[in-house]
Amino acid sequence: MSRTKGTSATRMKKHGFVSRTLIAGLCVAFSAGCSTTYHKNKVDKEMYASITEMQEQVFGEADDFSINTRYSNRDPKEILASELIQERMEEGKLNLTLEDALKIAVEFSREYQTEKENLYFAALRLSDTEYSFSNIFGLTGSPNIERESGGSIRGEAATQARVGRFMKSGGRVSATLANDLVRYLTGDPRRALANTLTVSLSQPLLRGAGRDIVSENLTQGERSLVYAIRDYTFFQNEFAVGIVNDYFRLIGQKDTIRNNYKNYESNVVSRKRASERSLFMDAPIAKQLAIQSELQAKNRYISSVIQYLNSLDSFKVTLGIPLTVEVFLDDSALRELEAAGMQEIRLEAGDAFKIAVESHLNVLNEIDRFEDSKRKINVAANDLLPGLDIDSSASLDWDKEENYREFNVDEVRANMGLTLDLPFDRWRERNDYRETLIRFESEIRSLARTLDLKRNQIEVGLRNLEGNRNIYQNNLLEVENAKEREAEQKLRADAGQVNPQTLIDAQNDLIRAENALVTTLVNVLRDRLQLRLDVGVIETSSENFWLQAQILAENATEPAAKELQPDVSGELIPPEELFK
Repeated sequence: MSRTKGTSATRMKKHGFVSRTLIAGLCVAFSAGCSTTYHKNKVDKEMYASITEMQEQVFGEADDFSINTRYSNRDPKEILASELIQERMEEGKLNLTLEDALKIAVEFSREYQTEKENLYFAALRLSDTEYSFSNIFGLTGSPNIERESGGSIRGEAATQARVGRFMKSGGRVSATLANDLVRYLTGDPRRALANTLTVSLSQPLLRGAGRDIVSENLTQGERSLVYAIRDYTFFQNEFAVGIVNDYFRLIGQKDTIRNNYKNYESNVVSRKRASERSLFMDAPIAKQLAIQSELQAKNRYISSVIQYLNSLDSFKVTLGIPLTVEVFLDDSALRELEAAGMQEIRLEAGDAFKIAVESHLNVLNEIDRFEDSKRKINVAANDLLPGLDIDSSASLDWDKEENYREFNVDEVRANMGLTLDLPFDRWRERNDYRETLIRFESEIRSLARTLDLKRNQIEVGLRNLEGNRNIYQNNLLEVENAKEREAEQKLRADAGQVNPQTLIDAQNDLIRAENALVTTLVNVLRDRLQLRLDVGVIETSSENFWLQAQILAENATEPAAKELQPDVSGELIPPEELFK
């Protein structure tokens, strides 16, 4: 009995690596499984590195990128709905400049965070594809203890260590070390020990062979990450432009409110004047018109306030600010915009289109997707080929007491063979091939449409910008003329020499002209920013980018600037001449 135990103990000692490896593997698995933070941080590190590397390849530089929020390092169990409800109910006051609004939007905007996460997901998908071409290790163990009917106890342990790799040539190579150990813990001399080392290789020669064919998923994954980075960068610019437009629209509405209130006060004065005069002169119509005009002015003021507050609430939602926080916008940006004047973008539509084809990120993505569709045709065509694979393997079995590292090469069994799959049935493959051809033609149409729409965007943008610049200059004249007219009508009204309706019309025309002037100024900014965005040359990371008008590089030749002077005598093109 004791000899048997000694022999079993000796055998277990010699092959103790099995038990130790199994126990160590289980410990590592359990500890790593418990440390979810470890896995999260490791994935983040790899994804951020992948994004940074691809940004440097695409743009020559990389920005700091992180998807972490103020909730990221907290236990999800601790984040309750009641906390979110309380956050949205917190009151406060916030004075916002345009620069502040941009910073807050980047940090708290839900839409911005979603776009960052979409880029992260693209990096994850590439990581999954890259993993299939890496060395994949595995260690499994299945210990088991059984009690038989006779009372004896039997312990079993089976372990398997393996490594495999899918090569870019299409081949698969794997190595497996298996150990099946059966030992009766009662000391019964019966035992079974079997160890196997197997190495196998499979390499396709026709269908499924070739680096371009096999690596297509990896190539597409890398290109998809490039597209995601371009999409994210374009979103950053588009988002910043949207914040700027919303901000200027709001402070423009504030000016409209001021103008409407000033008009209301003027109408109050006119109503009082008309009321006083009605006491001494038989002119009830003047009083009635004045009252009606005052009420209309009052309603315009109330409506403009409601419109502003509604727009301000929408702006808070965009920024991610609770609606309960009072927000006050700084008006100095509008004064800076007025001081900058009507900056002109001196660029012809054809030149702008050429720049867009080389610079606009969405257009570049569409061009690259067109190239992707051509590669897919070659991959689908490869599936129509016969299958011819080389399969080979070598294995060694041993159940002796020698150490497992002391292999006897003479005992290795090896084999090699060919597997031929003739293309008698390629129903699905032929359909897939035809589909790729159709999709390629669809991409041709898609790219052509993208280019046409881009050219249209640019031409519409140039036309709108030039039109609104001219309208703004005319609005300046209109305001000056309306001011003179109102002043004159007020003097005449004081002297009792004017029809009451004439004064009311003069006041209303002035307020309309002043409101139109502010609206057109904001529209000019919108059109200029949109045109630069459509051409693909806007850099929203630069300071005061909304005041910049340059599109071409500094050393490029631009058309001569056009004279833009307010001139009421300027000739217009007659409609029939325009439509020829």
